[in-house]
Amino acid sequence: MKKEQSIVRFVDIDETVFHTTAQVKIRSKDGEMLRSLSNQEWNTYPRDNIRAKTEVADFSEFADAEKFFRESKSIQPMIEKLREWSRQMKEDQKHMKDMIVFVTARGDFDDRETFLDTFRQQLIHIDDKEHFYVSRTGNLTDDTRINNLPLSTAQRKKIEYLHYLMAKMPTHAELYEDDLNNIKDFLELEKEMPVIKYSAFHVKDNKIKQVDGA
Repeated sequence: MKKEQSIVRFVDIDETVFHTTAQVKIRSKDGEMLRSLSNQEWNTYPRDNIRAKTEVADFSEFADAEKFFRESKSIQPMIEKLREWSRQMKEDQKHMKDMIVFVTARGDFDDRETFLDTFRQQLIHIDDKEHFYVSRTGNLTDDTRINNLPLSTAQRKKIEYLHYLMAKMPTHAELYEDDLNNIKDFLELEKEMPVIKYSAFHVKDNKIKQVDGA
């Protein structure tokens, strides 16, 4: 018998659903402020000094729920997709087994409800716990390592992709992301779980473009 169709959609938050203003503060080991990096700049920032502990990355702004709520600007094409998916999962029998997982590199916010209000004010049904989940890969312990090195953002996200795919075993999986490294890692999951059909979409300059497979 043919398996019933279902989709797990993984959606990044920063620079994918919202333009955000939180920055990573790079400090010396003595606490001196060296530089501030945007989310996208941090993705490509060399980690050698961080690993050597001569520099420290301060992510405190990424836990500030009020800053996220007050300063985030919606990326409208993604907001429209999320609203439509919300409607489908509620009303269309064919989509009631679908799932949306927001996978963010952030850890916990200092105020959960204020964080969720940012989605609620965009009419995204984030409180629908049957269909919406938030995965905060910043909460993964630094003791989790590959080749004795701390996990990169892409590796942390890949762990979460696999967790939800193995639990749900959908027929299709989609990723919406602004970081091409995360997209590359996602598409390589086809080698590990080939029974699932994978699609990835790059979000940049308020546009959504499908990315060819690995």
